[in-house]
Amino acid sequence: MGGEVLFQAGNKGGLPFSGCMKVFMFVMFSIPIFAIPTTFPLLPEHPILIPLVWLLFCFPVAVLIVLGRLMGRYALAVRRDGIVEIVYPFRTLRLGPADFSRVVVQSAHLGYAQGMPIRRPDVKFARHDDSIAASVAMNAFSAQQWQDFLAALRSARPDVRID
Repeated sequence: MGGEVLFQAGNKGGLPFSGCMKVFMFVMFSIPIFAIPTTFPLLPEHPILIPLVWLLFCFPVAVLIVLGRLMGRYALAVRRDGIVEIVYPFRTLRLGPADFSRVVVQSAHLGYAQGMPIRRPDVKFARHDDSIAASVAMNAFSAQQWQDFLAALRSARPDVRID
């Protein structure tokens, strides 16, 4: 499918927090699990209800694990024939040469926090009619990965305008 891969990158994945914060969150979200042994004496009286309660106690940790997996599912690739592949958590998007003509790097203003502006930098792949074919958050990849991606895109598709 497509040609030789000129560039391929995946993000570092996981939750966007420091290691210490991840450990703290995992411990805090695991606290309900420690209550499971206290329900053992009630198991003979409520053989169906108690296992359901156990599942409920495990729910916060399960959500944390699923979020960590989902945030690790971003990837970019540029192929020699000009196809750009973008892997999102639930889908893969392949943009061929006819699907986009311009790449726009821009920052969206989201609001203010303590007087400081909050911005989200995006890379948008625009079609010939300026509609957006795809959008990727820049913070999913490192600055070096973006530079390498854009350089590979320039060599595969010199006709694409990069703004």
